[in-house]
Amino acid sequence: MDIAAQRGYEAARPETRTTARVIGSGSFVEALVGAGAVALAILGLADILPLWMATIATIAIGAAFLIEGISISSRMAEMMESDKAGHFDIAEVGGGITAEFLAGLSGITLGVLALLGIQPVTLMAIALIVYGGALIMSSGTTSRLNYLSNINLPTNSAKMMAKEALNAAAGLQVVAGVGSAVLGILALVDQPRFTFVLVGLLIVSASRLITGTALGGRLMGMFRG
Repeated sequence: MDIAAQRGYEAARPETRTTARVIGSGSFVEALVGAGAVALAILGLADILPLWMATIATIAIGAAFLIEGISISSRMAEMMESDKAGHFDIAEVGGGITAEFLAGLSGITLGVLALLGIQPVTLMAIALIVYGGALIMSSGTTSRLNYLSNINLPTNSAKMMAKEALNAAAGLQVVAGVGSAVLGILALVDQPRFTFVLVGLLIVSASRLITGTALGGRLMGMFRG
């Protein structure tokens, strides 16, 4: 499709751009929350109020999952309508969104209970396992969303780099998911339990930061010439 045709398609489909704006904005908020959780995990590893830092980071990561799930699900119908070529697998995308919702709600609940002093290390380790599974299950959603921006973006080197960055972020999400789940299991059965939890939280929050930045930048790039 040439640039003129693409621009005509954009004019005829403003709701597609609205979808990109909503999801892109949600991804940037997710990245911001992820950055905060990274800082909290690092402070915890530096032995600065480690229990407080870890529990608040656990809650923040849960919020990041919820934000991403809400922003995507709010535009799911439009994404399916825009997908004329059948690139969206409703089972894969819907499963990823469900995983993010459940992980977010579970993580926030576990984090609040840990903040109240109820078996904090054990509950945060369980939250890590939940987050790891959600990262793995939602990685396919990240890859599928890359197609949404291809609908309206003319190809140039900068936007191709953004596309590759998002693909790399999706792959990193799987690695982070496996790593955090393993650390969560280790925190349940081995020492040093709390160190495993903090490192796992750092990995998950860094993944949220990277993925949110890559996805938000890719989709919001639709509004730059």
